[in-house]
Formats: sequence, C-alpha cells, structure tokens
Amino acid sequence: MLATVSRALLLIGLVAAPLPAEAVRIDVHSRADLVGAQPFGPAGPYEDIAGKIFFAVDPTLPANRIVTDLEKAPRNANGKVEFAPDFFLIKPKRIGAADPRPAIDERCRNEDRYIGLVTKAALELIDQRYLLAEDLASIVRNAARHWDYSSSIATSSTAQR
Repeated sequence: MLATVSRALLLIGLVAAPLPAEAVRIDVHSRADLVGAQPFGPAGPYEDIAGKIFFAVDPTLPANRIVTDLEKAPRNANGKVEFAPDFFLIKPKRIGAADPRPAIDERCRNEDRYIGLVTKAALELIDQRYLLAEDLASIVRNAARHWDYSSSIATSSTAQR
C-alpha cells in the first residue's frame, strides 16, 4: 500500500513539475522525396523535411540557469524567452500513412534476431509465471510464421512499386 501511495505521489510531482522548455510551434519549410522516392528495402521511400521549431523557456527555473545570460534575453508576454533553431528530419514516408510503428523487419534486421527477441521475451514471461513453459515452442513457431508473413508482404509491396 505504501509503495502505491509513493508511486502516486511521484507521478503527481512529475506531472505538476514545471517544464524547463516547451515547443510552442513547428514550421515546416520544405518536404522532398529522398533520392527521388527510391525505396530503401521494406521501409520504402523516405522524405526529407526541414523547418524551424519554436521553443519558449522560463528563465527563472533552476534547470534553465545553466544557459549563459538567459535572464538578459528579451521575454514574450508570458515572461518566457523564445528561440527557434532549424530542424532537419529524414523519415519513412510510410509514417505519413498513419502507421507510425516500424515494421518488424525495420526493428529486427533479420529473422534470427526476431526469433531471439521473441524467445527471450517468452522466457522472461515464463519466469514471471505469465506463460507456461510448454507453450514456448508454439510461441516461437508462431513468431517464425509471423516473420515469414511480414517479410512476404514487405517484398510484394516493394515489388509493386
């Protein structure tokens, strides 16, 4: 019970704590296909995005005191100091299609790594008694089938382009 109360108080403290900086706006100046929209394996084509991110920081917060002469910078109407660095981002275009999750073969470069990660996770769950040990072989078999299915989809979608 005490541990639960402690966690709740910690969470409330983290949520209520002021942030040292916040992004208030993002302006995208350009978007372009990377290398003429050439697909890069199962991830597909990438795009290059450039722009500015606008931040506002409270110069009175202790976390911001590390910035030299921040207290001398001009402040906005809310008493915060604003700055706007440039940003450059290269990302798969697939993310723009409302699926931000990396594909299995993007996260695990080959089947052996994927099967190894699934096996490790299953063994941990067996140790914690969430899974039965006799289910391990079935879980690994299903993971191999899932890899084969995912790889065939990635290969066929790349070939269709």
